[in-house]
Amino acid sequence: MQAFMLVSLLVAILAVAFALQNNAPTTLHFLSWKFEGSLALVILCAVSAGALMSFFASLPSLLRLKWHLRNHRRRLAELESSQEKPQAPPR
Repeated sequence: MQAFMLVSLLVAILAVAFALQNNAPTTLHFLSWKFEGSLALVILCAVSAGALMSFFASLPSLLRLKWHLRNHRRRLAELESSQEKPQAPPR
């Protein structure tokens, strides 16, 4: 948990340094939209949009893997419980 917090703090510091160094005004045109903002804001929004698209693209496989893992754990529990029952000695 502490390592995660340190990495998060480092990323936040780097983002602030990036934003301070790239504060030039930029105009972004997309179809009929026009947006004016700092270069850092435009780049950070583009990176965030890319990260969101990657997450949503990988979500089906993540859910499928969790479903398989749950089924395997359930099957393992069934096998372990059937193995714990004492078996009758052969005659």
